[in-house]
Amino acid sequence: MIFNAKRSVLGSKLRTFIFAALAHLLWVFTAACDLPGGYAQLGKPLDTIVRVGPKGHSTWMRADESAAEMLLLGKIGEDDVGQIVLVRVERNTETTLTAGTYTKTDDNHIEVHYESMFRYPFEPDVKPLNKRGATLVEIDITIDYTVEYQQDTLLLSEGRSQQEFTAIEALLSQLDPASEDDWLLYARFFNFCIITSQARVPGFGSGRMMQFLGKKVTFKGMISGEFVIESSGILEPVTHIEYKNFSDFSGVVLNGVQSNVVSMTGNGHMYDTVDFVFPTDRENPSVTVTGAVDYGTRSGDEAVVLKNGTAAGGSYRVSIEGAPAIDIDYQRFNDMDLTSLFL
Repeated sequence: MIFNAKRSVLGSKLRTFIFAALAHLLWVFTAACDLPGGYAQLGKPLDTIVRVGPKGHSTWMRADESAAEMLLLGKIGEDDVGQIVLVRVERNTETTLTAGTYTKTDDNHIEVHYESMFRYPFEPDVKPLNKRGATLVEIDITIDYTVEYQQDTLLLSEGRSQQEFTAIEALLSQLDPASEDDWLLYARFFNFCIITSQARVPGFGSGRMMQFLGKKVTFKGMISGEFVIESSGILEPVTHIEYKNFSDFSGVVLNGVQSNVVSMTGNGHMYDTVDFVFPTDRENPSVTVTGAVDYGTRSGDEAVVLKNGTAAGGSYRVSIEGAPAIDIDYQRFNDMDLTSLFL
């Protein structure tokens, strides 16, 4: 009887393991299809963002207690049309990226036509196979804006509503690389850029990431460079995201690798390092601040802990301008409160 009881327990565990593995393999198969919550379709490109071009662009930012927003304006072409991208990252990292074109109708007015909206929800308590992950919705929205430039400030008005954006170079120039008190803001600004890049990856943060199994898929920066996603392993997937001179925002450049290894339940850890370059002078692009964010080691030592695929423990090791690194708790790092940049 004792032997049979043990065999029954082992058999139950084995069946649970097999069913979980089959569910995981099912996602490998279905990830290439058009699914609710994802937007990968057979025969269609995974990277759908339109590059604004390497020159003539500008990037602006605003923040309040609920979220931070980044506005990227591409150069106006001969047809008076340019690319526009508006990114909003909530305090909890939930992200919306809206992209389209804008037409200059006169010196103080533009007509914006938004064509696509990427959404990356915050789902810390949802298992990866049930997460929605990053999604794309095609939209058709036209808005007329009044535009006013005041030195490092951009005023964007629609009717009685007015939004004030500040050039990112002016914001970053206020920070002191020698002050550890400012390192948290550097770290959160870096995280904003990382989140923005990953929010437009089909199914990012969900089981649909298995569509990258055994592949190298390239996504271009909105300005220049690229990042490459590669996954391996089924029962314990390992994902590498390599940034190569990647730039989504004016003067911001990322290089390095962000990796993670997780179980089928999305529990595991992050590792590897990404370097960054931030601009601090609009007139002189060579004036920058450099640094790096270290996610931990492959073995999991001093690494950021993942639960359900979301950061849930550990710390990020941040260094600026070659100074000794400091550790920033995962909760402080991922709290996207950037209002201190505007004080």
